[in-house]
Amino acid sequence: MQSLAQTIDFAHARGVVHRDVKPGNVMLGDFGEVYLLDWGIAKLSAVEAVEQDSAEKVTEPGTTLAGAVLGTPGYMAPEQAGAEVATGASDVWAMAAILYEALTLSPLVRGSSNLELMINARSTDFPPLSAHPRANDVPPELDALCTRALSRDPIARPTARQFAEGLDAVLSGQRDLQLRADLAAQHAQMAQAAAQRALEQGENLEARAEALREIGQALALQPGQPLAKQTFLALMQAPPAVEPASVTEALAHLRDRLATTGSTNGLRGYLAIAPFLGFAVWMGVRDGWLLAAMSLAWAWLVGASWWAARHPPPSATTRLMVLLGTLALGIAQSWVLGPFMVIPGPPPTPSG
Repeated sequence: MQSLAQTIDFAHARGVVHRDVKPGNVMLGDFGEVYLLDWGIAKLSAVEAVEQDSAEKVTEPGTTLAGAVLGTPGYMAPEQAGAEVATGASDVWAMAAILYEALTLSPLVRGSSNLELMINARSTDFPPLSAHPRANDVPPELDALCTRALSRDPIARPTARQFAEGLDAVLSGQRDLQLRADLAAQHAQMAQAAAQRALEQGENLEARAEALREIGQALALQPGQPLAKQTFLALMQAPPAVEPASVTEALAHLRDRLATTGSTNGLRGYLAIAPFLGFAVWMGVRDGWLLAAMSLAWAWLVGASWWAARHPPPSATTRLMVLLGTLALGIAQSWVLGPFMVIPGPPPTPSG
């Protein structure tokens, strides 16, 4: 179709309109070359075409009409079917009709006679390619190009050159998609090979990492690549026999961060107890040793929390000392503040 459009563009650039573009006039050579045949009526001007003897007309569908109407019913643009002057836009409409038929395997215009074909060409609003069940997966750019070329208004249609350029853009996009799919398949195959090594050798973490890298490459090139997804699922269902060093390091870092956060929060909590020490002094605690013990336990806890926050993770000895200091502080506080927290109620009133 692209070669055909370039050929017609070459003719249009020299003032020649083919007027009878149809599948029967498009031939493929032995080496892939494209030939557009039957330029007989293309040599006739519009005036000469109208003056042709109407006896030259034939009535079999699919054959060329040469009298007042030029072209082949079924591949004639609406203006051609109405006996109007055929222009370059008429050739573009015929190319779009061929493209539609090639992609859907069914003719665009249907009818049992030439007259019915011409009437339908003028009166039918043709649906887009994507509406056909055999072409619902065509690229949207190709669908838009074909729909535009089938417009009833000749002015709204692209030129033959624009039609060729549109096809080239679609083909370039398709080639890019195919290249990406091929590269994705290669990465997926390498991922599968690496995954097999990783699954057979449970401690081979390098093979697992290689498989995951190749899976990422495959899915980046072609999201949903089936082999890559299958390989990824197999890896996720079989965890490695040993913990990767990166995971061990990440977990250790997380534990240190949690320990630092806990020690920092503990330090803040112990500092919040300082006002109670001043309150105990203001109350006039009789036993100075009790206040000193409470102050010493508080100072120890503040220092231990600060040390643990600066040097994570805290050792078992540090945890034990903090636990003992917390118990000592709690006992001392209860001893000092107990009368204020436990208030005896009034004695029951005897009955009678």
